[in-house]
Amino acid sequence: FNDESLNAMMNFFNDISSHEAEIPAGNGISNAYSIARLYSLLIGDVDHGKYKRILNEQIMKLATKSNTPDGELDLFSQTHTPFGMGFMLFDKTFPKLGQGSFGHLGTGGSVGLAAPFYNLSFAYVMNRMEGTISDANNRFEPMLTKIIDKLNK
Repeated sequence: FNDESLNAMMNFFNDISSHEAEIPAGNGISNAYSIARLYSLLIGDVDHGKYKRILNEQIMKLATKSNTPDGELDLFSQTHTPFGMGFMLFDKTFPKLGQGSFGHLGTGGSVGLAAPFYNLSFAYVMNRMEGTISDANNRFEPMLTKIIDKLNK
């Protein structure tokens, strides 16, 4: 991928026709609250037990165990990004999140994640996809860093 092909892809996903399509793993459209809520249900019960955890500890251990060979390059992001069975593993990418953190980055700068060490779920989405591969983390990383810094006080 290069910035030109990424821009063409973003233009496609900004178009209403792609919003109306059903593209598995390609056009999930939601809001930050709902994505963060989903990740919170992966690490525990919510609302004082009213809503139960959706995957048990054993399944989560499998889902967050790295399947990526050490040093393997993610060809899309051009970074070393370990993947489990369905999730990006953020222990090395965002070490401030603590051991066992996981989630997934979205094209254009969105993210959904869980940091079990902090009992934290977080999501960032945008109204329109813009930017390049290289600046995607700049959208949410400053917010997330401030949250973690506050939790560490």
